[in-house]
Amino acid sequence: MGKSKRAKLKKYLILSTILIILVLSIFFFLKESNSFSIFDNSSSTKLFGKSSASQIPAETCNDGILNQDEEKVDCGGTICGPCPTCYDGIQNQGERHIDCGGPCEACPPDCYDGILNQDEEKVDCGGTICGPCPTCNDGIQNQGEGGIDCGGPCPIACPPTCHDRIQNQGEEGIDCGGPCSACVIAPVILTSLTPEEAAKVKNAILSSEFISAMPNNGVISIQFYYFPVGERVWLDTFLIGKNQILTSGNPDMNVIIHSKYISELPSSSLCDIIQKARTNGDFAYDTQLGDAKLLLKYSGMIKYRDCFGF
Repeated sequence: MGKSKRAKLKKYLILSTILIILVLSIFFFLKESNSFSIFDNSSSTKLFGKSSASQIPAETCNDGILNQDEEKVDCGGTICGPCPTCYDGIQNQGERHIDCGGPCEACPPDCYDGILNQDEEKVDCGGTICGPCPTCNDGIQNQGEGGIDCGGPCPIACPPTCHDRIQNQGEEGIDCGGPCSACVIAPVILTSLTPEEAAKVKNAILSSEFISAMPNNGVISIQFYYFPVGERVWLDTFLIGKNQILTSGNPDMNVIIHSKYISELPSSSLCDIIQKARTNGDFAYDTQLGDAKLLLKYSGMIKYRDCFGF
């Protein structure tokens, strides 16, 4: 046998020996740590401490699967209860009434079906079968009226009251003062957001697109509030500069929104919650610059004006 063949054989034997030793070492290591067993007393083979056998859950009548001897999913057969039908005398399976509507035949017309039928004058009212339709002279507050037979669809406006949520009739505030009970000045309370809430707001600010469009000398403040009954609670104010949150500065614009929207971060963006607060009446802003100067200074943020309202 030539020297080259003997050298190759020797190299092959060395590599084979190393591989066998490595495999045996891993096997005995896992065996000692009880992480590997083959054909042990359990009925399954375990690998790295987890059963490799399929864990099949028990079949039931509420597993959302058509199994056992069910006729439909989770019903029928000899094990589960009967499946709902259109003649079982029970209002089920999306039926509008017992055994009609939904997947069954249409229900006969009635005065609650939201359809103008029978001899109704309007949907579900009037005629000889249903009750009378609401009017602006029936002595009942209905059909979206602000009071009895006034406001809403009626031509006569309701007279001012102390509970119409409008500042009128000489009131000093909404529904208080003047002819109403005296207005109560709520105490002002200054407090802080929780660390988690503050972190959410800071992350939302720094991840907002508009922050890079801020002018170099621009400052916008965002303050949060909530007004429980009898109190006015003011929370943290954040000063926003170009690509950063500032620790001081004179804001050109002050944005004020209710703190309840913080819980929607980070699934919603900062602009999203500001716009939602505006829609719901939980938003206010003011500026000392005037609209023209504000637009000129923040011209690079025009596409974000719906976010801040300027």
